[in-house]
Amino acid sequence: MAEETLASSLTFITENLPQFKVGVEYHELIEASGGVPPYTFATTDGSWPSGIDMTVDGEVRGEPVEAEDLTVFVRVTDSAGARLTQAFSCQVAQD
Repeated sequence: MAEETLASSLTFITENLPQFKVGVEYHELIEASGGVPPYTFATTDGSWPSGIDMTVDGEVRGEPVEAEDLTVFVRVTDSAGARLTQAFSCQVAQD
């Protein structure tokens, strides 16, 4: 409950990630708003598809190496310590 109270003004702008394709390089940005910038991002549960990772700035990058359907949980934290977690579906299709 405390996490929800802290995050009351913090929101994710990014709602979904694109469908990834095996062998195609990606550079996507997970964005947030509200709270007190700057923001940091972290994976709290689940895992990224093989070949994909996320930076602390919310950049999702890499080249998937196999078809997968995963869910990853990303937490954004603002500079005042407010935080919010959101689930993202990561679908990788064979090209």
